[in-house]
Amino acid sequence: MERKGGSSNITFTDYNGNDLGRAYVPEHFDYVVVPLLFRAAFGQKIKYFANAGAFFGYLTKQTTMGSRTGPAGLKNVDNTYHYERTDAGISAGLGISIPVKSKFSISMEVRENYGLTDVSKAKPDLYGSIKTSSTNFLLGLAYEI
Repeated sequence: MERKGGSSNITFTDYNGNDLGRAYVPEHFDYVVVPLLFRAAFGQKIKYFANAGAFFGYLTKQTTMGSRTGPAGLKNVDNTYHYERTDAGISAGLGISIPVKSKFSISMEVRENYGLTDVSKAKPDLYGSIKTSSTNFLLGLAYEI
C-alpha cells in the first residue's frame, strides 16, 4: 500500500465577500503499487544498488479530509469515483544492502515514483491534470536461498 496526497487552503466567504472561515483540506490517495525494476549492484560485502523501471498502481480509495475553522465543519468525503483507478509511471531508487548473518541481509532504499498518467476524470481544459508522485523510504530484510 502506498498513500499519496495533496492539500488545498480554502477561504469561505458570503456573497458580500465577508470571511466565514478557512479550511485546510488534505486529500489522501491510497494505492496498491507494483514496481517492475531493474537493479545494478556494486560492492563485495556491503552492496550499493540502483533501481530503475516502471510502476503500476491501483487506487483503492480517495478521501478528502475535512478540517475547518468557522461556523460549520467539513466532513471526510470518499471521492474515489472522481479519479481513474489505474496509475502508471517511472520509478528509480538508490540503496544499500548490509549482511547480518551468513544468509541474512538488511537493506535501506530511497525510491521515487513519478506518475505519468492523468488520474483525474475531470476535463483537463477546466481543471488541469492530476499526476501522482511519491518518495518512499524502504527498509527490508532478505534471506538468501
